[in-house]
Amino acid sequence: MHRRRLANLASSLVAATVVVATANFVPLPVTYSAASAAPSPPPRRVAVMDCGLGTPKVRPKTLVLACADANAMAVALKWSQWGPNQAVATGTYTWNLCVPYCAASKKWGRAPARVALSDPVHTISGWLFERLAVRITGKVPRGVPRSQSYSEAPRR
Repeated sequence: MHRRRLANLASSLVAATVVVATANFVPLPVTYSAASAAPSPPPRRVAVMDCGLGTPKVRPKTLVLACADANAMAVALKWSQWGPNQAVATGTYTWNLCVPYCAASKKWGRAPARVALSDPVHTISGWLFERLAVRITGKVPRGVPRSQSYSEAPRR
């Protein structure tokens, strides 16, 4: 009986404390400034993750374009610009000719191309370019678009 009284008394004391605490609660005003809401500019070093995977790279010589099967790549990349907002290179666009079929093919087509990385985003791995654009500058193979865009967004 004595334990039940103590339990009831303790329960009443806790309830009274919650009522008093919430009765005195006054919410503080929240203010936002434009300066705190604006994203910070990218730092000098921005990298790219090939297909959004692996170790971030700066000025890679090769980038896989068709991430699912690696049937298109940008190779022999020579970077003329690598800045905080964009990186630009020239190189060679290569694609699997799929003869006799893609998995067994050892034949690849090649064409000169321009590659641009853009849309830097801040990630747990640092600042990374998220968009890759390729423009074939040489003869365009039949069925291949002259301009193509790929996501290099980090995979989660």
